[in-house]
Amino acid sequence: MRHADIRSTAAKVSSLKTIEGLLDYAILESAELGLPLIVCLLRMARFELETAVASSLSDRSALEATLR
Repeated sequence: MRHADIRSTAAKVSSLKTIEGLLDYAILESAELGLPLIVCLLRMARFELETAVASSLSDRSALEATLR
């Protein structure tokens, strides 16, 4: 893997961790304010983010295996 690819991947991982943290914070704050619908929507957003990341990683692994 090239250095540029490594830096790009590290930046993406960092961004995803930041988004996950923001969603977690929003979930906690919404729960404290008693906003169950907002909590539910935020949890769904976090789940979709995790699903997209997992799918992206498995697609990339499959592509790399195919190219070998």
